[in-house]
Amino acid sequence: MKAVVVAIVAGLAIMMMEPMQATIDCEKLKLALSPCLQYLTGITTDPSPACCNGMETLKSSTPTQDDRRAACQCLKDAAAQFPIREDRAKALPQSCGVEVGVPISKDIKCNE
Repeated sequence: MKAVVVAIVAGLAIMMMEPMQATIDCEKLKLALSPCLQYLTGITTDPSPACCNGMETLKSSTPTQDDRRAACQCLKDAAAQFPIREDRAKALPQSCGVEVGVPISKDIKCNE
């Protein structure tokens, strides 16, 4: 019995030491943040409520550093297809009142 308990504890310790894999659904994030494109490209002066809801989805979907890195790369790749205004990207979290934990910029290095 003691050997079984030791084996279980050792197995749990090994699992805890392994890095967690990011579980980001890139398509879901892009869809959630698509309402922000009008603001980010300068078509509208303020982000829409749907955009700010997308920012909340981003925040709740990225609890770990690995999740934030994966989301960063996903959204950076998606944003490269549009003429995103840098000033709007940086202002978006504050405009929505949502702290996402990382700066939003087209020049961000997602692995840092």
